[in-house]
Amino acid sequence: GQSLEEYASHRASFVLEALTSRMPSKVHLKSDNNFSDIDISQVKIGDLIAVFPHEICAIDGEIIQGYGTMDESYLTGEPYRISKTIGSKVLSGAINGDSLIIVKTEKLPKDSRYHKIMEIMLNAKEKKPSHEAKLLCHLAQSPVTTLEARNELFIMSVAHVVFELKQRATTS
Repeated sequence: GQSLEEYASHRASFVLEALTSRMPSKVHLKSDNNFSDIDISQVKIGDLIAVFPHEICAIDGEIIQGYGTMDESYLTGEPYRISKTIGSKVLSGAINGDSLIIVKTEKLPKDSRYHKIMEIMLNAKEKKPSHEAKLLCHLAQSPVTTLEARNELFIMSVAHVVFELKQRATTS
């Protein structure tokens, strides 16, 4: 039980760190025919943001210019690129394909889908089981559950290796 809890907490920390480092801190604001880089915290609803090829989209919004594909696998888990055209919705965290798109911001960055995912991960990391739940688990242990606990680390290690191999196979 305890090693599973520690593994889950470590995994949540790792995922949260990866999510945080993945998100761009600056965006390309379009005004007239010029682009200027601004901090993501300065983005307002209605701003036009340029997402260049292979960049991570930092905002939730709607494409108003351009077309192409976006990789939204961070959210869906599906290894497919999604076709996007004018009027298509884009999600923060999606990776743009091979073409420039202009996105009209529909949500503030703090209200974006990506930010909400990060909040859920942070809450999951900080949430600890109650003392009563730990006591019940301890009292419920029998020789069989003790044997299972000994094998738990091995099972979790195998599961982690399989998960990592699957992740690498889908990104290749």
